[in-house]
Amino acid sequence: MPVVKSIQGYDKHTGKIPKRAGGTYRVQMDINRLKSDLKNAVEREEYELAAKLRDEIHEMENRIQGDE
Repeated sequence: MPVVKSIQGYDKHTGKIPKRAGGTYRVQMDINRLKSDLKNAVEREEYELAAKLRDEIHEMENRIQGDE
């Protein structure tokens, strides 16, 4: 059993994020989650939901680019 799984109960490490990198990192993680949700929505042919997710992804990506 991997060490992280034996300690946290699952395979992914969910430790603390440094404050200076936390904002952008968290937004990027949200974008990744939304992209996965978008893929699932398209596979289920839920196109209205997919369009909303797409727009939210674009908005978040633009926000990251504006912060850099």
